[in-house]
Parts: sequence; structure tokens; C-alpha cells
Amino acid sequence: MTTFLAPVVDGPAPGPDASDAELTTFLWSMIREDFLAEAGWDAERRVMTPVGHPTMGGRQCPVPNCQSPVRGKKLCSTCYSRQRKSGIPAEEFIKIPRVSRHLHLGTGTCRVSGCERPWNNSGKEPVCRAHRWQRIKHGGTLEEFLADPSIKGLPGLGDCSVRACNRQAVSEFGTRLCHPHGKSLPALRREPGFDEEMWLRTAPSGGYGIEISFRGLPELVVAQLLFGLQHRCDRGARTEAGNFRALIDKAIRPSLAQRLEDVPDPAANSGALRLLNRTRIYAIRAVKTPEGEYAKDEWDLVAFGHRGYLVFTDIHQPWLRESAKRWARDYLSKVRSKSVASHAQQHLHGLAKLSDSLRARPDRGLDKAALARADVENFLNRMSFLEANDEMSTLTRIAYISKARNVLRQGRAMGLTRPGEPLAGLPDDFVITREDVPTSAGRPGSATARRARSGPE
Repeated sequence: MTTFLAPVVDGPAPGPDASDAELTTFLWSMIREDFLAEAGWDAERRVMTPVGHPTMGGRQCPVPNCQSPVRGKKLCSTCYSRQRKSGIPAEEFIKIPRVSRHLHLGTGTCRVSGCERPWNNSGKEPVCRAHRWQRIKHGGTLEEFLADPSIKGLPGLGDCSVRACNRQAVSEFGTRLCHPHGKSLPALRREPGFDEEMWLRTAPSGGYGIEISFRGLPELVVAQLLFGLQHRCDRGARTEAGNFRALIDKAIRPSLAQRLEDVPDPAANSGALRLLNRTRIYAIRAVKTPEGEYAKDEWDLVAFGHRGYLVFTDIHQPWLRESAKRWARDYLSKVRSKSVASHAQQHLHGLAKLSDSLRARPDRGLDKAALARADVENFLNRMSFLEANDEMSTLTRIAYISKARNVLRQGRAMGLTRPGEPLAGLPDDFVITREDVPTSAGRPGSATARRARSGPE
């Protein structure tokens, strides 16, 4: 397993209360210009076209008019299947332009002089929609039509109204849309309950090949996605452009989330879920700091230079939970080990059992000044009961009692019983002594007991 290491930057990481704008600025400061250039990032269009990128792009299919990437073959998967069925030698096949009713071909500017509108007619008649109708009425050849001085250029219609789309609009009336989105809208309008405004905000980009559109996404989400992609590329992880585009169009964009961490997990696509989790965890961890984790009840140990998590949610009393956090802060600053997370969490499991025992009190253990030796005895008896009923093993019982003792003892040594600290007012007799830690053989100081007590006191 590879441990995440956030890149070193000149400025400090944003605090836990940082705004989206501050987080965005910080992430952009860690996105390198060389990565953006190699990935084909167009900042103005907010589109990425990673042609030839070693982990995202690959080569483009050599068949004319085909813009799909090559995946392990000399042709894209579609052209490879077509070539095998046709029986035409590959050397001849790659000279034949790909023509398909559903083929996504690039658009160009209308050939009429001065016209700013796009054409999209499979390259047969490179004129916009309005001039195409004029061309039909005009008759004659295309060259004659273009040479007619009465045919005037038209101003552009602006971008497609779908926020994710980076094409120009071709429809002059009503909602201005590009050709693909304009073809989809009439059928959608016939569906009951169709929300056209929401569709314009969340509709897929309609990109093809290796083009990835980030248009219409919140600034922070764009920065998180780009940083996550950069980190994946630095690690050599393969990211198919089509899969990443589908993740944005089918999971991130429809959610309207302002941050990647708010995007719901894709329901039935484990590949998309893995890609989302990996991408967002890199971006989220890049802005983590120890100070930002302290107030949480689940710590990501990457912020402390470790891997894994610490969970405090099973410790119910606020004073005991805060004491556990203070102990964990001290422990993480001293220990460097691959098993630091599991070892620290075992201490928290011991405190969670103590917390469960204290909840049986009338005050549910919230008044620490009212605790006494009897509450420790109740805890020890409860652990014996759980062992006797096969709800935990003997070694687990020994470990949990020993770890709970370690935290309370270390807390007192750290001065947590001083006024204003979480253990202030805790009675002196509320203590787990060395003799309270049981042994499997019933003998103090046995080898089993020593193993259970091992670790920092």
C-alpha cells in the first residue's frame, strides 16, 4: 500500500474553517504547469484533451474521421472490430474514412465568408444550419453557392446552453443548443415532470474520444479533480479519459455538490466508485492538517504523517473523549510505526468499553466528579462477564483493560487533571491499577500479561 504524501508548498495549508475560495487557491498552488500542459488543459474552455498522455491519453486511432483512443491495439476497439469483420488488410483499412450515423465528428466554422456559426454535417456540406437551407433553395454546386455575393455571413449564436457543453449553439430559436443536445431535448420535453432548467445544469457534456469537460462545475471541484488526476499520474496510475468523463457526467455533475466529499457514491459501478474515491481522497488529504483533525471524531492519520484512521465515536462522555484525543495527539507525535493506527485504535476500543460501563450509571458517566473506585470495579466485572459469555477472548479482555489503564495513567502524567483540562475533578480513586489487569494464567507478571501490557504506558 502506498502512503499518501502531500506535496510541499511555500504557504501554510488552510485551516479547518477555510472557505471554498481559500481551498481552491491552495489546491491550484499545488497543480503544476507541466502537468496541465502535458494533459492538454485548456483553461479558457475548461476542457482537457490528453492526446498522447502516458497514463490518460494514449494514441489516437489512425482511421480518418475517428477520434477514439487506441487501447492496446493499432486501432480503437470499434475500428478493430470493423476491420476484422471486413477482411480488409489493416494497411488499407486505415486509409478508409470512418463513416457512421452515430459517429461524433468534430465541428468547423461555416464555409460562407464571414459566417461565425458552426457546421456539423459529417463533413459533407461544411455550412451552418441556416446556410444549408439557403444552399438547398439556391441549387447548384457548393462552390457556386459560396461564390454568390448575395449569400452573407451570420453572427455566432454563442455557447450551447447546457453548462457542461463546450460546443457552439446551432439552434437560433428557443433554447440555444448545440446539435447533439438539440436533438435530445424534444424527446425529454415529452416526459412527465421534466425539469428543463435542471437538465441544462446537469446534462452530460456530450464529449467524445479523450475530451473531458470540466465546464459548469464549481471552482473547488475543478481544482480537486485536477489535483487528484495529477497525483494519480505521478503515481503512474492509469486513468481512461472516457471513464473519467463518465464519472463527471454521471456522478459528480448531477449531484450539484460544491465539494468532492459531498458527491454520493455511484450506486452500481464499482469502477467509477474506486476512481471517485481515489481522486477525491488525494484532493481532500492535500489540505488536511493536524489542527484541522483535532475537533473531529474521526481522524485521518495522513495529517499526522501516518496512514489509517482513528475513530472516537464509541467514546460517549465528552470529558473521556477529549482525554482520548489529547492522549492520541501525544502518542502520534512519539511513535513511528506501520501499525500505529491499529495500536492506537486498540487503546480507544478499551476506552469505549469503559465508556459503555459508565453509561450504566444514572448520570450516564457525564459527571466525572461523581465517579469512584466502584465504577472501576463495575468496568472490570463487566469485562469478565463479556469474556464468560464468549463475547470477547481472554487476550482481548486483558488488552482492553490494559489499554484503558494506559490512557488514564498517561492523561494524569500529561497534566489533564489540572483546572480547565478534560480530567479536572476526576477523583483519585478512579484509577485502574496494575493489579486490576488480569492474566490468562491467573498469575501477576505472567508472559501473557506482559504481552498484553506491552506498549507505551
